Amino acid sequence: MLAANSRAHVDCVSRVLKNAERQPQVPVPALILDSWRRSMELHHLDPGSQQGPRILSQNLLNECRERAELFLRIASDAVARLHAQVRGADYCVLLTDGQGRTIDYRVDSSIRTDCRKAGLYLGTCWSEVEEGTCGVATVLTSKAPVTVHKRDHYRAAFIGLTCTAAPVFDPLGELLGVVDVSALKSPDDRRSQHLIRQLVEQTAREIENAF
Repeated sequence: MLAANSRAHVDCVSRVLKNAERQPQVPVPALILDSWRRSMELHHLDPGSQQGPRILSQNLLNECRERAELFLRIASDAVARLHAQVRGADYCVLLTDGQGRTIDYRVDSSIRTDCRKAGLYLGTCWSEVEEGTCGVATVLTSKAPVTVHKRDHYRAAFIGLTCTAAPVFDPLGELLGVVDVSALKSPDDRRSQHLIRQLVEQTAREIENAF
């Protein structure tokens, strides 16, 4: 089944990118289409890959967290409140630094193992160069909130996930990191993520205001 899903996803991505210029309407948002194109043409990533994200060694993770100590301390309460709001629907919350490396992570123990298998874990790296189109990566490139819903993801490894993310800026306008809420399962209709997106954007603003 995984192989079949992978082949179907490769066919879909290739077909959409090939025909995008000739079609008046494509099946993914323009932001996603642009990221797909970069992922294929610039980063040379395989859309059929089933490999999970790179995970930092403990030493590298510790270094990233030390550099982001102030950000982590200020964001902690808001991240905890966000998780309390979404945990009942089996969402986990990630906080990344400005390079897309997960430096804080909140998840219920009941889904922790499944989330880890899916790549939703402390120390995972979500840059577009490495993982293609995903919630964190798309925020890093666009500097705007986004929902990357299931097959919006570039790599087949992540097409079951729904990820909604928003940027967090410091008082000078520099990108500090990304708040991301992800689910292993969700309704096919992307409109189901409307409330989640509001909560994620609100949390990002709370962190900014705390600075």
